[in-house]
Amino acid sequence: MFYKENCRYFNTVNNNCYCNAGKITDSGCSPSCSMFELRNNINSLYQKPGEITKNTSRQETKYSHDKSMKGLLKFTNFTGFLLSRVIKELEGISLEEFKRCTGGREFLGQESTEYGSPETKDIRLDLVIEYDNSGELRLRIDTEPQTSQESYSEERDESYSLIARAVYYGAVLLATELQTEEEYHKIRKVYSVWICYERPVPGIREPVLRYSMQPEKEYRYCTKDKSGRDSIYTNRHKFDDGDLISIIMISVKDIENAVRSGKDGYKGEYNFDVLNDLNLLLSTNITNEERFEFYAKQSIDKGGSETVTVFEKSQMEIRTQADMITAQKNEIAAQANMIILQKNEIAAQNDMITAQNDKITAQNDKITAQNDKITAQNDKITAQNDKIAELISKIAELEAILNSR
Repeated sequence: MFYKENCRYFNTVNNNCYCNAGKITDSGCSPSCSMFELRNNINSLYQKPGEITKNTSRQETKYSHDKSMKGLLKFTNFTGFLLSRVIKELEGISLEEFKRCTGGREFLGQESTEYGSPETKDIRLDLVIEYDNSGELRLRIDTEPQTSQESYSEERDESYSLIARAVYYGAVLLATELQTEEEYHKIRKVYSVWICYERPVPGIREPVLRYSMQPEKEYRYCTKDKSGRDSIYTNRHKFDDGDLISIIMISVKDIENAVRSGKDGYKGEYNFDVLNDLNLLLSTNITNEERFEFYAKQSIDKGGSETVTVFEKSQMEIRTQADMITAQKNEIAAQANMIILQKNEIAAQNDMITAQNDKITAQNDKITAQNDKITAQNDKITAQNDKIAELISKIAELEAILNSR
C-alpha cells in the first residue's frame, strides 16, 4: 500500500484522494488503482526536464520511459528545441519564438486527444501542438514517443507498419483541423513526429526518416512572371504543391550510433551537430549531469532540477479544484439517485398498502353481503313465524267455537 501523499491526486489539505474518475476513495493510492500516479515521478503534471531527468532511472521500463518522454514533451522549451532540429519550417527559430507561437506558456497545454467513431479505428494523439506565427506560418504538429514497436509480418495479423500508422495519424490530424465554416485555404500543414527508441523500420539504419506529399513531377503554371514560367514548387498559389502532410521518424538508436562514430567518422547526409543535439536530448546513454549541462547551455531548463513555478502552481490548483468540483458533482448525483431510490421505495410501499386496503375493503364488502343475506333470511323466518302464529290463533278460535256447542 502506497502512502497517500505519494499520489498526485491526493489533496494534503483535506486528506482526500481525487482521482481521474472524479471519485473520492481511500484506495486511490494503491498500486492496483488504475488512476495511481506518483506525485514526484515521471507522470506528474508540469515538471521541468531537470526534475523529470532526476527522477528517471536509466534502467527504467519501456512503459515508464514512454511516460517520461511524454512528460518532457509537455515542456515548451524541450519540444521547441527538438522540433527546431527536425522540422524544416522551424529551423533556426529561438525557443522564445517557439513559445510565443504556441501560446506563450512554459508548458504546452494540450493533452492527448482521442479520435474515432463506430465506423473507424480509435486512435489517441499524444501531444497536438498548434503553431501560429501571426498567420505567416501555421502548423499542426503531433509528437509521439515510441519506446517499442514491431514491423509488419504476414504471419501475424496483429503486426503493422509503424510508417502506415504514422501516415494514418497525420491524415486524422489533417482531417480534423478545419471548423464547420472554415474554407480550405485555412488549412494548416501537419507534422506527425515520432521519437523511436527502436528502429521505426527494422531494415533501415537512418537517424531521421522523412515522408511527405509531393507532386509526381515539376508541374509549371501557364502564366508567367518576370523570371518566366513558375514551377509548382515556388508555391505561387498556396498548397498547389500538395505539401500538407509530413511524417518524421527519429531513430534514437541510429542517432546514438552516428554520434558514437564521431564527427569525422560519420558519413551520413544529416547534419552531425544536429544529431549530437538530438543525442543529448533523447539518448538513454546520457548521464544526468550531461543532460543538466545541456539543458542549461541550450536554455531549455536553466534551473536544472528546480520545479514548480507560479504558473505550475496555478495549473495544479486549477486541476485540484476541478477534480474537487467533479467529485462534489458526483457525490450530489449519487445523493440524488439515492433520494430517487427512496422515493421509488416509498411509492412501492404505498402501492402495497393501497392493495392491502383494497383487499380488506373487498373482504368487508363480502362480509356486508353475507350479513345482508343473513338479515334477509332472518326476515323470511320472522315472516314465516308470524304466519304460523296467525294460523295457531285461528285454530284456537275454531276450537273455542267447537267447545261452546
